[in-house]
Amino acid sequence: MELPFKRIFIDSEEYLKNQIIYIHQNPENFQNYKFSSYLAVVSGSEIHVQQNKIPDLFGDRENFIEAHKREINLNFVKDW
Repeated sequence: MELPFKRIFIDSEEYLKNQIIYIHQNPENFQNYKFSSYLAVVSGSEIHVQQNKIPDLFGDRENFIEAHKREINLNFVKDW
């Protein structure tokens, strides 16, 4: 049975950050999309991901938010 998703190897921190942004920006109005972890990370509400580590990857919460305002480098989103 073929699974409806693929696994990809994350080989750098930059690639990981671009993947996070890519996934969060998928819904049209991602800042308000209730099924995304973006809102939970920004608001600090409790979720099942390590939400404290995610903003730290971007430096802090403000950099996390700013990074999501920019268009990502799709060269990092490969092998989809």
